[in-house]
Amino acid sequence: DTIIGRENFGKEILAAYMTVSRHHAEIMYTNNKWHIKDLNTTNGTFLNNIRLLPNSLNIITNGDELKLSSTVKMIIEIL
Repeated sequence: DTIIGRENFGKEILAAYMTVSRHHAEIMYTNNKWHIKDLNTTNGTFLNNIRLLPNSLNIITNGDELKLSSTVKMIIEIL
């Protein structure tokens, strides 16, 4: 499991974005699938423009768009 945020994985880039939480989201591999979980953030985590419910597991796949708050956007690429 990997937590991403201003004080975790990606902090070298994310520290500049104050709308991203210190512990924003968790990415994990469970039941042969990749998942993301919002860690009850103020500004939200969005998967394909849908705000995730806090602490719920959401499957992520190749090509998905992930946003941490409204400021950081990524495209998922699973190798």
